[in-house]
Amino acid sequence: MSKNISVTDAATVGNELAATVPRYGSKRDVASMVQMSVRSVDNFINEGCPHLKLGKRRVRFDMVETRHWLAEKFRVQRRGPVNGGAR
Repeated sequence: MSKNISVTDAATVGNELAATVPRYGSKRDVASMVQMSVRSVDNFINEGCPHLKLGKRRVRFDMVETRHWLAEKFRVQRRGPVNGGAR
């Protein structure tokens, strides 16, 4: 009986669950986490997303750190009434 856990859930639940989530991921892992293309991940790198470059082509991401960076960079803020300005 396995349960799918997001990176943030595993980071906050405890050591037992955090051990089941891979600490490092590839561009493809980050792209699937945010449901975007690998090209978008390349753009994130150009914008300053923390990553590790291993050799000429291999790039790895600390998944928790990347998730925090994305949350800081793309934080959603509400502007105006929630219901669309009903009168």
